[in-house]
Amino acid sequence: MAKSDYINFTPELAEEFKKKYKKALAEKEESFMFKGKEVVTDYAKYVIEYLEIRVLPENKITAILQEWEATGNDPHPTIADIPKHPEFTYRKSGDWKGWGDFTGNHSESNKTRDLLEDQAFVLWKQKHLN
Repeated sequence: MAKSDYINFTPELAEEFKKKYKKALAEKEESFMFKGKEVVTDYAKYVIEYLEIRVLPENKITAILQEWEATGNDPHPTIADIPKHPEFTYRKSGDWKGWGDFTGNHSESNKTRDLLEDQAFVLWKQKHLN
């Protein structure tokens, strides 16, 4: 591949890519253009998964940590006996095994979510337990 075949994704470009992907999905387009490159809509979700792990995690980890600090100990607003953030509550007690175990859905997106939340929990422990 020639160097021109690559896109150097920044967090801003990653967000722009996600918006174009969502628009293409909504309009049922088979492909869309991004930075002069044609992107097949069905495959763009894999690019987004990659970006969420490699380009956007710092933003996501910070957002997860902020959410936990704001509402991590709150009860779920509609489901009795479930915390609003079971991933946080059960991590603190050492009982969390992941979203796949909690929901029965062992999808890649749940695995990615667990990886990001694991990193956020390390930051939470450093901040609150040291």
